[in-house]
Amino acid sequence: VNDTNRPVQIIFAGKAHPHDNGGKELIKNIAEICRRQEFRDHIVFLEDYDINVARYMTQGVDVWLNNPRRPLEASGTSGMKVPPN
Repeated sequence: VNDTNRPVQIIFAGKAHPHDNGGKELIKNIAEICRRQEFRDHIVFLEDYDINVARYMTQGVDVWLNNPRRPLEASGTSGMKVPPN
């Protein structure tokens, strides 16, 4: 992600299910990585993800990974808007 000739930015957004302790821990780890100096501006976690945030994200994304896991996460329908954009 730190290659000056081919920079990459990774944006994480989402919420863990209230009973998904593993998901909450994963989000905590991602947030900690985002704060590291070497990853600042390259790896970002957007808090309070909702449909309005998704509208902006789908407009300029190159790759969208969506990984819902029953019953711990919602259906992940925000990723369905990406292909038409």
